[in-house]
Amino acid sequence: MADKGEVVMVTGGAGFLGQHIVKLLQEKACTDNCVKRLVYTSTVDVVIGDDEIYDGDESLPIPNKFLFLGYPETKYRAESAVLRSNGTPLKCGVDQCLHTIALRPPIMYGEGDPYYVTYGLKRAIENNGVLQRIGNEKNLLEQAYVGNVAWAHISANNALARDKKLGGEVFFITDDTPKLNPSRLMEIFLKARGMSLSTYSIPYSFVYCIMYAVETFLHLISPIYQLNLKDPLCSLIYVNRNLYFSRNKAERMFGYKPIYDFNTSVSLAKNYYKHLSLEK
Repeated sequence: MADKGEVVMVTGGAGFLGQHIVKLLQEKACTDNCVKRLVYTSTVDVVIGDDEIYDGDESLPIPNKFLFLGYPETKYRAESAVLRSNGTPLKCGVDQCLHTIALRPPIMYGEGDPYYVTYGLKRAIENNGVLQRIGNEKNLLEQAYVGNVAWAHISANNALARDKKLGGEVFFITDDTPKLNPSRLMEIFLKARGMSLSTYSIPYSFVYCIMYAVETFLHLISPIYQLNLKDPLCSLIYVNRNLYFSRNKAERMFGYKPIYDFNTSVSLAKNYYKHLSLEK
């Protein structure tokens, strides 16, 4: 996977995605802190604004306004800085340069997930084992198993070691998880815990109007009282939009292929969520 004696440092190695990257990595080293390759974990959120996305590729522009506050902006700044640093000379030897690429995975599920499916399970528990459905559930959302995203990082690093010309590129990363409405994927893991989706769905426009009014009110009183919603409006918008992407560039340029098919991904994730402690 890497040259003998190399070490790869994984920032956030104990986090959701980081622990899977570490799991797949063999021992690697950077002599005298001479880091020759950097694979940065960005996010599809850096291209998500006001519009829906169908089979989005790397030609997508950065929106004037991100859907989510804070997170995608900091991710994009870091992504840009990483890509700009491609080709930077290193101090550890003649003709040694740093080579960088950035990967943009979608929302992930699987072992170690503290946010996405885990949050849905917690909300169902709060509602007597039922997760409330919102919207017509016709939209499709890109979702990926964390193990495949981790493998994409390993594949990217290996490819960058072989071909430095890949440096400075950005790639969307998906896997073989079908383009599904998020409720359909969530339902699999709810059932594993003996829970379910609600039998009826609340209209999206109705919930949107209520949440918009509440957020507007909270914004108006924010100078004197700070209060954040448990479920922000941007999250409601996100799970009710068509947002999915193409991994063609990653397949073509560095040979990325998911190593877990959908059935295996769901089986591994289901076992994790089934036994996950959901205590507050």
